Amino acid sequence: MAPTVNGLRELIYWQYANISDSAELGEKRSASVLARYEKLKDEEFFRDSIRGFVREREVPGGCYFCGATEHVSLEHLFPKIYGGPDEEGNMIWVCRSCNSSRGGRRPYEYWTHSGVAKRDVSRMVEAKYLKFLFETLSDSRHLDWGIDDIQSHACPGCNLSLLCSKNGTFHKLSPLCLDGVATLSLDVRASLPDIIETRSRLPT
Repeated sequence: MAPTVNGLRELIYWQYANISDSAELGEKRSASVLARYEKLKDEEFFRDSIRGFVREREVPGGCYFCGATEHVSLEHLFPKIYGGPDEEGNMIWVCRSCNSSRGGRRPYEYWTHSGVAKRDVSRMVEAKYLKFLFETLSDSRHLDWGIDDIQSHACPGCNLSLLCSKNGTFHKLSPLCLDGVATLSLDVRASLPDIIETRSRLPT
């Protein structure tokens, strides 16, 4: 059974706990995911674990979404049209087909809209995105927002409302909230150049 997830920080931990490897199925897997989620609340474990997950699954010269090796280019994980920065942590290799399919959608927006069945390579993309989200929301001081904060400050101007309604998550905490608040956060980050410059020099 899923725990009660309170706020964006715990949502990031929960999403990562669910994409991490587990050979178990059913109740055993659920117990394994829950145990991992509880352990992820140790921030240092989270950072080390997510770095390792991404490095082990990166496809050198291949598309991060499907693994294709032809017509691949370096693109923004969080779209530039929404403020996605030109930083290593926000860049991925994407083939022409996947890039065209995704368009300018943010990751959870794309997966929710298209109903994409995330393969192992796509799980690596999600892991990298969760690391980017953790750092972005931390820098903008939105990481510890709960549902009340989101409803009051993010939902009114969020352009994901229709997708949330269609998905049955309107005014509820869901991965789409991570896309929406990250968009807001990047506006805040733009006014914090010292923090961003320091972050860009940190090892990944």
